Amino acid sequence: MDNTLMHMCCAPCANQPIAQLREEGLSVTGFWFNPNIHPYTEYQARKRTFTFKVPWVDDKGKVQVNL
Repeated sequence: MDNTLMHMCCAPCANQPIAQLREEGLSVTGFWFNPNIHPYTEYQARKRTFTFKVPWVDDKGKVQVNL
């Protein structure tokens, strides 16, 4: 299975592309890097929405896995 690194701005925008890529036989790893989101509370709110079961790399380079 091939792995794809996908930039994610928020969970609602990522759900459909992740589902489509999985249907195509790809494993998905998300990448969260969004320093342009303001105010900071909005940035935090978007980051907290990542609850789906894919590994993702946060803005500090830490791999997160929600199981």
